[in-house]
Amino acid sequence: MITFLEQCLINVFVGLYYMQNKLTNGLGLRITIENSTKIPFIVSEGVNVRPRTSTNIGLVETKNNRLSAPYPSNCSDEYPVKFKHLDNFTRFAAYSSSMCRHVCYMDMILKYCKCFFPFLEGNIPFEPAGKRFCNMDPEKSNADLTCLDQLLVQGADDIQSLCNCNPECYETSYKVHF
Repeated sequence: MITFLEQCLINVFVGLYYMQNKLTNGLGLRITIENSTKIPFIVSEGVNVRPRTSTNIGLVETKNNRLSAPYPSNCSDEYPVKFKHLDNFTRFAAYSSSMCRHVCYMDMILKYCKCFFPFLEGNIPFEPAGKRFCNMDPEKSNADLTCLDQLLVQGADDIQSLCNCNPECYETSYKVHF
């Protein structure tokens, strides 16, 4: 079934521009289409729209229904209990395997590097109580960056196996077409 949306007009006022984490590649919008019950991953799943342009975006919606254990899909509708202490990140949205992995990475960074990684996509922008942001300054003797490299780059396969982030039982995803 094909459904057409009439038109969405967005006016961008560049003088009121906000940069998250003071990083930007240019002017315009980054649009992400996501289920309203989930936290969107703007960096990895967004689409850039430049100022003073007209952009047509088409969407294909896909719905997946999976079965929980003992079936091979082994789906889940809840975050693993071991992330209960991070409920300030998980209580705002329905379960998603992507957010589960990000919460798992954040938990590993907090445990092993003793800091909060500020650029992990999907983070709700506040610092957990009593934790400091990781030092991201690329100086030669930066202990935080050394720890992050060992944990996220060298130990990436180990982290995936420790996370236990199963796919969602009911998932709606959108593929964007120009």
